[in-house]
Amino acid sequence: MSFVESPLLRPAYAWHRSTLDEWNALEEKTRTRCKVVALVVVVVVAYHYSLSSLVQTIGLDTPLAYVGLVPLIAAGLAWLSRKPKAAEPAIHDRQLDYIIGLPLVAAAVIAALVLPGRMGDMYWVNRVDLLFLPLFVAGATTLLFGVRVAWRQKVAIGYLFLGWPWLYTSILLGTLGGFTSLTVKALNASLRVVHVAQASPGSTGLYQVVHNGTAFPISVVTACSGVDGVVGFFLIGVALAAVVSGSWMRKVLWLATGLVLLWVTNLLRLLLIFWTGEKEGAHIALGILHPVAGLVMFCIGVALMGLLMKPFGLNRVIGAPSTATASRAASAAPRVFAVMAILLVSALVLSVTNSNLRSFNLVAGATGQPKLGSFLADPADPVGWTASFDTEYTLNKPLFGEDSRWFRYLYLPTSPGLSGLHSSLPVTADIIDAGSLSGFEAYGVTACYSFHGYTLKDVATVNLGDGVQGQALSYSGATSGQNWSIVYWIVPVATGSGTRYERVILYLQNTPEGTVSMSPATPGTAQLAASLKGVEPDQARLLTNQAFLVAFARQVIAGQVHEEDTGVFISAVQPPGEFSNITGEDAAHELFVESLHDATTTTTVPSTSAPSTSTKAAGK
Repeated sequence: MSFVESPLLRPAYAWHRSTLDEWNALEEKTRTRCKVVALVVVVVVAYHYSLSSLVQTIGLDTPLAYVGLVPLIAAGLAWLSRKPKAAEPAIHDRQLDYIIGLPLVAAAVIAALVLPGRMGDMYWVNRVDLLFLPLFVAGATTLLFGVRVAWRQKVAIGYLFLGWPWLYTSILLGTLGGFTSLTVKALNASLRVVHVAQASPGSTGLYQVVHNGTAFPISVVTACSGVDGVVGFFLIGVALAAVVSGSWMRKVLWLATGLVLLWVTNLLRLLLIFWTGEKEGAHIALGILHPVAGLVMFCIGVALMGLLMKPFGLNRVIGAPSTATASRAASAAPRVFAVMAILLVSALVLSVTNSNLRSFNLVAGATGQPKLGSFLADPADPVGWTASFDTEYTLNKPLFGEDSRWFRYLYLPTSPGLSGLHSSLPVTADIIDAGSLSGFEAYGVTACYSFHGYTLKDVATVNLGDGVQGQALSYSGATSGQNWSIVYWIVPVATGSGTRYERVILYLQNTPEGTVSMSPATPGTAQLAASLKGVEPDQARLLTNQAFLVAFARQVIAGQVHEEDTGVFISAVQPPGEFSNITGEDAAHELFVESLHDATTTTTVPSTSAPSTSTKAAGK
C-alpha cells in the first residue's frame, strides 16, 4: 500500500486533489488576483508593526514624515508594472524560482530571529527590519509568480529600500544644521524686501511679528526648514522618474529642479505665515494656517513639477505590454499550494518577532530617532538617589573621537525611605559620549579588564527594559578592594547636534563590609531569592550586587526618556597639548587602560542605615 493510500491520509489527499483541480480550473486572471491578495496578506502579517510604525510618521512634523509613503508608492509602481514587457527574460524554470525565492525568504526570517538579540536596541535604531522587508517581498514574489514576474517588479521591490530611514538619517543628521542655516539666511534676505517680520538680534531663526502693535515670536527650527518637503519630493520624484521615458540626465535634472522648487515653496510658506500673523494675528497664523500650509505648498510644488515633465523631455508612463510574453504568462508558477504553506509559516514567525519590536519604543521612534536624553546633559536619578558630578577624563579622545567626553558621577542615597534600592556603598557611573559606535566596539569593557589583569568571574546579558540590553559582569583583582560588579549598556541619545551614543557603566564594589538590599516590590527580587538558595557567601554577594545594579540601571534608563529632542548640544573639550604626540592603537589603548584604573576617587558615604565607610572606587 502506498503512502497516499493510507486510510488516515486518503481523505486529506482526496481533498488536496479536488482543491488543486478547482484551482487549475480558474481563469488565469482570477488565479493572478488570488496570488496578489496572498502576497499582500503575508507581507502585512509578517511586517505589520514595521509598516504601521512607518505609516504613522505621515503628517508628523519631522524631516522623515514622507518616508511613510514608500510602501504605498511601491504598490503603485507594482500596479504600473503589472503587464509583461518584451524585454523580460524568458525564464520558466520552477526550480530556479525556488533556488532564488527560498534563500531570500529565509534570510529575512533568520535576520528577524537572530539580529534583535545580537544588536539590541540598535536593531530598531537602524530600522534593520525595514532593510529586510524588500528581501522578503522579493522572495515571496519569486515563489508566487516566478523569477520573470519578480524581475518585472524590480523597480517596485527596489523602491522599498527607500523606506529604510537609515539612508536618510546617516546623511541628514550631518546636514540639517547647514540646511536650516541656509533657510534662515534666505528668509532674512527675503524679509529685507517683504517687511512682514523682523529677525531678533542675537537669536538665529527667531523672528518678531507685529499685529496691531503687539509683537509675538515665531521660531524657524529644523522641522520648518523645508527638509521634509525636499525628502518627500525626492521619494515621489524617484518613483515618477522610474516609470517615464527619457534619458537619465534629463531625469536627474528634473529631480534636482524639483528639490530646489520644493525648498522655495517652503520659503514662501514661511513668508505667508509671517504675513498672516501680521494681518490676522498669532492664532490664525500658527493655530490654523501653519498645520496645513506645509501640505498645501508641498502638493502645489509636486503638481508644478508634474506639469514640467514634458518640457524636460520626459514622456508618458512606460508600460506597453508584449503580446508574445503575455501569451506565456500562464505557465509561470502554476502550483502554489506548497509555496503558500511556506510563506504562511514564514509570515507567522516574522509576525511574532515583528510584534516584539514594540519593546524598543522607549529607545527610538519609528524613524530611528532616539527618545533618550543625554545622561551628560541631565543625569537620571533613581528614586531616593542623587547623582553628583565627580570628574571628567580627557584621555579617551584618541580612542572615541575628538568630540567624545567622559564623565564620572557618584550616586549616593538621599531618601532611603522612598527607594526600593538600598546600599551602604556608592554606585559609580562612568559615561562616555561619542559621535559613533566604532570606539566602543574597538575598546570594550571586557577587553579593558582582561588587559589589566583582572579575572572575569561572571558575565550575563541582561534585559534593562524597553528594548535596552546590557551586560552584567563581575571581576576580581589582586586585592579584595578590586572586586567589582558591573552593569553597562550603550544607547543612542538625542542632542541638539543630532544623534550621539553613550556607554553608561555602573559599578559597585564587592566587599563583605558593604550591604546591598532590594525591597520585595522591586522587579527581579523573587528570582534573586531563588538563585541565592544553597550558594556560598561570596557567590551570593555577587548575585545580589548584580541584581541590584540591573534594577538600578532600569530606573536610570527610564529616567532618560525624552519624547522630543532635548535640544541640548554637548560641547567638545579640546584635548590637552601633552597628548599631541600619541600615535598608534597600542599607545591609545594603554592610555585608555591607565585612565580606567589610575583615575581613582575617595568618597565618604553619609551615614544612613549603615556606618560611614570609606572606599576607593577604581575605574573600569
